[in-house]
Amino acid sequence: GDSTRILYCHADLGDWREILKFRQEDFENYEISFQIPAAFTNEEGDTLLILKLDQITIAPFDSRLDLYCYNMTQDTMVWSHRQFDPYGGANILPPLIEGDYVYYVGVFEVHCLDKNTGVVQWKWGYPETGHSLQGSNFLLYQDKFIVKRGNGNLYALDKGTGAEQWVIEGVSNA
Repeated sequence: GDSTRILYCHADLGDWREILKFRQEDFENYEISFQIPAAFTNEEGDTLLILKLDQITIAPFDSRLDLYCYNMTQDTMVWSHRQFDPYGGANILPPLIEGDYVYYVGVFEVHCLDKNTGVVQWKWGYPETGHSLQGSNFLLYQDKFIVKRGNGNLYALDKGTGAEQWVIEGVSNA
């Protein structure tokens, strides 16, 4: 199509409204689509969305990913990272938000950002191995961010620093 957009539906009223729209023409020859957003409420009571915008082109093949924080209440973009992940694409699951941080899982790397400013706190990964995180499961547990790579290894990272705490090799597909 000529655009991609985020719609909001009030559950009690059933009325739909457009809250954010990106025009296809602003992204060269790339097809654009949003992935499932994550949401949080800031100290002022505003609802904010963390959005991943996928971009793909076929001839020649290339993919890119932008990351945005949008304030639905104020109708403003809080921060954005154009072409955030150098490997394009992202994990199919939405980012995780806990405390002041958002945890984003890309194709090969995990990033921790300040949810209010978008400043990257740390990143972790081994892109040179080719073991993708694209379909991997991940979760926050106590002080750890736990993620499984495409090679079956399960990693626990310190959620504050990204430092590897432990690894279990060859975990089955779970």
